[in-house]
Amino acid sequence: MKPSLPAMILSLASCATIMLSCDRTQQAGEIGQPCYGNGTCDDELVCDRDELCNPPGPEPACPDGKLRTVYTSGNCCWQGQGWAGKCVGTPTECPRGTELHKEENTCTAVACGGGRVRDRDGIHCCHPGQQWSDSLKKCKGAPTRCEGDLKRRDEDCLCPPGEVVSKANATTCVAAPAEMVHVPAGWFTMGRNDGDESERPAREVYISDFYIDRHEVTVKQYRWCVLKGVCGRPSKRHSTNGRRYNYEAPDRDDHPVNGVSWHQASAYCDHVGGRLPTEAEWEKAARGKDKRRYPWGDDAPSCKVAVMFEIGRGSGCGTEGTLPVGSKPAGASPYGVLDLIGGVNEWTLDFYAEDTYSRASARDPRGPQRGKAHVVRGGAWYAEAQFLSATRRVADRADYASFGSGFRCVRAAK
Repeated sequence: MKPSLPAMILSLASCATIMLSCDRTQQAGEIGQPCYGNGTCDDELVCDRDELCNPPGPEPACPDGKLRTVYTSGNCCWQGQGWAGKCVGTPTECPRGTELHKEENTCTAVACGGGRVRDRDGIHCCHPGQQWSDSLKKCKGAPTRCEGDLKRRDEDCLCPPGEVVSKANATTCVAAPAEMVHVPAGWFTMGRNDGDESERPAREVYISDFYIDRHEVTVKQYRWCVLKGVCGRPSKRHSTNGRRYNYEAPDRDDHPVNGVSWHQASAYCDHVGGRLPTEAEWEKAARGKDKRRYPWGDDAPSCKVAVMFEIGRGSGCGTEGTLPVGSKPAGASPYGVLDLIGGVNEWTLDFYAEDTYSRASARDPRGPQRGKAHVVRGGAWYAEAQFLSATRRVADRADYASFGSGFRCVRAAK
């Protein structure tokens, strides 16, 4: 009969303390001895990370966002890895603030930029004087120093108004492109767990910085491209398809162009040196970093902030159509982007898939490589409040064009 665990511990202590010779020879699986070949020990003992049998004790937390799983035999590895004397396999997901290093099958910290320094957790980057907060998911505290052209503003180091960070140097500020708004690089929450199935799950996504049109492309802007012989006239126009279409309508040069297909929108953006936004870029420009439901906050949509259907006023806030771009400044996003909700639905670059959020990358995510329809965002002038939000996803075929379809462009930051 095997001795009990307390008896084994007492026996070993006696042998070591009073230098007596012990009659029994210890065997594998017993306390302080190597584990059995299958990684197990005698009753009440566990095989530790040194492959020795010892009493169980509280495991220290894994460092750097690693995990213990049933596949790692109690060892700390990156998510998706297994254990074979060491962590093996390619991580399926890296913790926030790190990126996959495929050659070494590990997650490495993202290089700090913009005058930031590595936080004491070894992963996140904060300005001098700040500290990363896991609960807030951001650096907290006022910076004690900002590098280069950056100026301290609240709890961040930012460029002065009207300027943006240069792509060549993250501490140098340059003038922002006219009529475009700079959206800085960083993490934000994309999606909503209490929304439609296609909006789930809510997840943290990193987006590189970019510029986005402050407002939707107007009739005047699009006509310029048509007159240059680069863009075709909208698929549907005022003269041929009715009063709800803006192109060729009198006195609507400053209204958003509508009746354009995805192909026509893409061609215009390409000609002006940009492209259509990915839906992740569009959503970050609309929501910012604080998980708000609408560009202006969490208050329900109304004609105070969006061109929409409102009970008592009707569609288009009583106009039965669009309004000039920028007519609802109270509906601006955290970055100052206008008309993201209501007005016209906006084409995005991505193909649509209902399960995109469950399988897309966490860094600059894109939709599927192919599909039957493209994502449109934002809602239109005839939509009621329950169909308007910064997370709502719908889709249309690339050749589809209606009085509710328009667009805006983005450019990569340089």
